[in-house]
Amino acid sequence: MYSPADIPPSPINHYTNNTIKIGTHNIRGINTIHEQMLFSHYLKTHNFDIIGISETKFKKSATNFAFKEQDIYKYFWSSNDLEPRETGIGLLIKKDIAKHIQKVFRFDGRLLSVSLLFKGKSRILIIQVYLSSDKKSSRIYQTQIRKLITEETKKNINIIIMGDFNAVVLPHLDRLSRGKDKVSIPSHKPEIPLFDFFEDWAFTDLQATWQGDKHTFTWKNSLSEKFYSDGSLTEQGTQHMCIALLTAPSQCKVKINTDSQTCIDIFKYITSKPLTTRQWLRLNNHIVWLRILETVKTKDLSVILFKIKAHSGVIFNEVDRLAKNALNLKPIQFNIIDTGPLFTVPTWDIFFVNINTRNFIKQMHKYINLYTWKSQNRIKKFLTDDPLDQSSSD
Repeated sequence: MYSPADIPPSPINHYTNNTIKIGTHNIRGINTIHEQMLFSHYLKTHNFDIIGISETKFKKSATNFAFKEQDIYKYFWSSNDLEPRETGIGLLIKKDIAKHIQKVFRFDGRLLSVSLLFKGKSRILIIQVYLSSDKKSSRIYQTQIRKLITEETKKNINIIIMGDFNAVVLPHLDRLSRGKDKVSIPSHKPEIPLFDFFEDWAFTDLQATWQGDKHTFTWKNSLSEKFYSDGSLTEQGTQHMCIALLTAPSQCKVKINTDSQTCIDIFKYITSKPLTTRQWLRLNNHIVWLRILETVKTKDLSVILFKIKAHSGVIFNEVDRLAKNALNLKPIQFNIIDTGPLFTVPTWDIFFVNINTRNFIKQMHKYINLYTWKSQNRIKKFLTDDPLDQSSSD
């Protein structure tokens, strides 16, 4: 918890009818007046219009006295007196916005939603969530969230869902792998089915949108830092592995040294069980990984991957030097899919889509919209000749 002196001031943008500043925060208990005053000061300093908080640890009786020291926000609570130390969520909404609230829905101290109707019949549903870390209990609330979204979507309403899901979308990057025989390699599958539901219903992950080409996580591990320290790291490692397997004799044992832990993890993932088409298309470089799996199966290879340190003085581990020496060699060409599980490979124009398919569609949609906007005559005069050049825009 920060004291008021520690909170950097920010310019206060006065509320307008078409701009609302929304945030969410896991507060981890805010039962004392002092804590509530500090948090109220933070909200005022940063000019939040709506803020959702999780893990308030309020009993129902305590909500009658919470945040009484401020008069800017109207507050809404959902509590669970049977488990007060592990539940509790709230929404603090500026009073000039709260007058637009039509309906409030509460569920068991884990789910809270408000629906707002603005001028012009613009509707917004804001859902604050705090899912249980217990998988069985979490499924109950996930079902309720899916039901709520399914019903509200029929009303032509814009939905914002936020909070603490006690789960991650990319466990293989955001969960710690503790090494051989200590814990299994984190999965590439989202930890809760609700994330798949969001993807199917075309929800936008705002955190992923804001970060752009950068990759940030609530919890980092060495794998996420290693993978994103060089964007081409995994692609190069995958191609090297594919070439090594293509040149190996049939029915032999292949040992491959690699400095990419991500390659090792993905190889274990694709060889541990059959993947669905959807799971394949979520993988970056899935075309090459498909070819690797096909090669291993058709040649009946036994493959062992070893993690080594690059630039360690070992001649065969000096990747940069070996890559430069191979520049003059003829490229290796192979049929993309022979016996793989995909009946077709996604393409755009004449190019194969070799990254996460949904992410590719989102990026293309973003650039098409940008191109359309910058191609307007009233915008062109402020830009360079290249309508996709963002460096010259204000």
